[in-house]
Amino acid sequence: QVLDHDWDVPDDPDAYRVFTPWNAYEQDGVHCLPSVDLRLRVRDGKLEPTRVTLGMRERGATAPMSPITRIDVTPADGPRWRAALRFARVSATFDAELSNHLGQCHLNVEQYAIAARRNLRASPLRWLLFPHLREVALINQSANDFLLGPRGYVTRAGALTPAGIDARIAHVMGGYDWKGFRPQPAVCEAHRAARASAMFWEILGEHVDAFLSEHRDDIAATWIEVQRMSDDLVSHAAPFFACSFVQRKVIGQRAPFVQRSERIKRCGVVQPAVQ
Repeated sequence: QVLDHDWDVPDDPDAYRVFTPWNAYEQDGVHCLPSVDLRLRVRDGKLEPTRVTLGMRERGATAPMSPITRIDVTPADGPRWRAALRFARVSATFDAELSNHLGQCHLNVEQYAIAARRNLRASPLRWLLFPHLREVALINQSANDFLLGPRGYVTRAGALTPAGIDARIAHVMGGYDWKGFRPQPAVCEAHRAARASAMFWEILGEHVDAFLSEHRDDIAATWIEVQRMSDDLVSHAAPFFACSFVQRKVIGQRAPFVQRSERIKRCGVVQPAVQ
């Protein structure tokens, strides 16, 4: 009943796949938010869509993992193809705002803001971190009612219920792994955002390296504060989560088709996940 079950492993270096599993979450039964499986291919230096598969619920269905109708659409389908691309764009935009902007940026950084405020007192690292963490908790508190909850804009304007939104954010945050992070490399000549990210990452790295070099001795002398901050973060982290595809095809596997820079890299026994 979920598209995740037929995910194959891409063996073509020019083929890409984007999957958003909205059927895994509770919906309001009013708005339409199908799961979207988007296939793309690099052609003439550009990333072009080649197929869209929609997992469409019955009208009024609200429960996670509801029965779906699978709809496959290709460029040969004319107006249906343009309609399917609109579904894909809406899905990608919503996921970018909910999972990446709200989850990866605001809520993820709030964890560091709270742990840093609790534990960094004498460490020079507070001079590096606090200017970037100062406003996030206040902004997120405003979002509790303005964006989330029964009256929040995200809830009223979209298909996910408050429970569905909470579950999606928890799954996303439970899958992050920042060790060894680097921005995603460009997948084609037109991937300008990836090139800009790499340039920013290089500049940021130079700034951080210079700060650590300048304050190395004082940071070492107050390292217990960093240890306490780390312990605080770990003890309050979102529960580990990996979807069934990641469990089968990524964790413990050599999976060259996966960009691991910010995602789960651990191996071994994993916890049960949504199937």
